[in-house]
Amino acid sequence: MLGLFSPKLPHPLADEKERQRVLGELAGVDALSALKRSVDWLKTLAESGGMAFPLRSMLIRQIDDVAQRPARIIGREYLTMAHLSDEEDMRLWRASRAFWSQLGATYNACLSDFTRSAERPEDSRAELTRVAVRLIRAYGARLKWDQFRYWPASEALWQNIGRAYLYALDNGFSRREVSAYPGDRVQTTVEQEYLRALVFHVSSMDSLLPFEIEIAEKLISHFLPRFSIAAEAHDGYAYWVDPEQRRSPSRVHGKIEQSLSRFHFTTADAVEPLLELQRMLERGRLPDDIDLARYRSPRIILPVVRHLGAYWTAQPPKREHNRYQVRSQLTVVSGLDNVLRCLAASDPPPPAATWTVENVSLGGIRARLPMVAEDQLRIGSLLGLRPEGGDNWLVGVLRRFARNNDMQASAGVETLSRKPIVAAVEGDNALAALLLDPPEAGETVRVVVAALAYGPARPLRCRVLGTALALDPVELLERGVEFDLVRYRVTDQA
Repeated sequence: MLGLFSPKLPHPLADEKERQRVLGELAGVDALSALKRSVDWLKTLAESGGMAFPLRSMLIRQIDDVAQRPARIIGREYLTMAHLSDEEDMRLWRASRAFWSQLGATYNACLSDFTRSAERPEDSRAELTRVAVRLIRAYGARLKWDQFRYWPASEALWQNIGRAYLYALDNGFSRREVSAYPGDRVQTTVEQEYLRALVFHVSSMDSLLPFEIEIAEKLISHFLPRFSIAAEAHDGYAYWVDPEQRRSPSRVHGKIEQSLSRFHFTTADAVEPLLELQRMLERGRLPDDIDLARYRSPRIILPVVRHLGAYWTAQPPKREHNRYQVRSQLTVVSGLDNVLRCLAASDPPPPAATWTVENVSLGGIRARLPMVAEDQLRIGSLLGLRPEGGDNWLVGVLRRFARNNDMQASAGVETLSRKPIVAAVEGDNALAALLLDPPEAGETVRVVVAALAYGPARPLRCRVLGTALALDPVELLERGVEFDLVRYRVTDQA
C-alpha cells in the first residue's frame, strides 16, 4: 500500500475520487474485512508525518467513521454468538483489538506531530478537541478488548492518553464539548473521555465476565458527569494517576506527597445515583435513561451495579484477610463434574493442571498458571484444588483472572470450603451435589448443585455419608459457570 503514494499527493486518500472509492469499498465488504482494511489504511496515515494537520485528521476521521459500523458488528458477535469455536472467537477478538489499537496509535501520531510543529493550537482548537477525544476513546476501547481476555493494560497506553489530556488542559480545550462521532446524542469532552478510561481501570474488571464488562462500560458512560479529576488531593478522591508516566492509575494508600505531575480523581459522587439504580433493579424495574444495549434483565445487570458500587465509594474495599507469601504447587480441576470425580477418587481421574501458589489467606489463593490456547477458564468457574503433598481437595471459585503474557496468567480464587462433602441427590435424575458445610439439623448449609437445578420450592432429599437428609431451599447465593450455589436448611435427619 505504501507504493500508492505519488510525489504530487501527500497520501492517496488526499485525492477526492480515490478517497470515495476506498470509503465505498470499506462500507461494502464484510465486517472482518472492513476492519482489516481500515487498519491498513490507518497505518499509512500514522506514517504520513509531513501532511498538513487539517487534511490528515480529516482523513483519519473518515476512515474511523466508516469503520464504526463493522466494529459494532464484530463486538456484538463476539459477546453474543455462543456457538463460536475457539478459533472464530480469537479471530474476532484479534481483529477488533487490532483496529482499536491502530486507531488510537494513528490519532496519537497525528496529535504528537502537531504538538511538535510550529502550528498554533488556538488556530485548530475545534479539530484538536475532536482528535484528542477520539484518541482517548479508541485507546479506551482497546482497554476494554484487552480486558475481555484479561490482558494487562499497556503502560504506554496510559502515557499516550495522559499526554493527550495534559495537552488539552494546557491549551484550554480539555472541557470543550464536542460530538465524538456524527449522530451522537450526547456531547463529550477530553476530560470526560480520560475519566472514562481511568474509572474503567479502577473498577476491577478482572473479576467480571466479558458481557458484564460491557454492562459496566455502559454504566460508566451514563455516570460520566459524576466523576471528577483535580491536580490537588481532596477528601474522597480515592485514586490517583500521573498522566506523564507509563503507569496505570492506582488507589490512594495512606498519605501521598503532592506532585506537580500527579492528578487525583473520584467516583464518589456517582455512588448515590448508583444505589438508586440498584434499588430499582432489586424491585425488578429497568431504567429508561441508560443505554444497556441488549442486556435488558434486572437479574443480569444487578450484580454489575453492586460490583461497581463497591469500587466507587470514597473508601474502596480492602482485603478481608491478611495474605501470606508462599511458594508451592497446586493441582487444579475445573467444573462441578470434575470436582465430584476427584472427591470420589474415580478412575480415571479428570484432567488437571498445575498452578504455582504465590500467596494465601483465610479467604482465598493467588496463583500463577500456564497460559495455553485451549484454556477456557472463566470468571465464576468452580474449581477443585489439592495442595502439594496433601490428599484433601478444597473447593473454590475463580474470581479474578489476568493474562501476564502469552505463556503465563495470574488467578485469584475464593475458597468456598476446605472440607467439601459429596451428597447423592434422590430423584429421577440422580444428581450429585456438593455440601460446603457440615450438615446439622435446624442449621443452614451451602450446597453446590448443577446449573438450573435449584428451585425456590424444590427441596432436596439426599444421602450424605450414609445418612438421609432433607434440605429446604432458603436462597440462591450465586449462579456461577454451570453451577448454582444455594443455601438450604437441614430440616430432617433420618
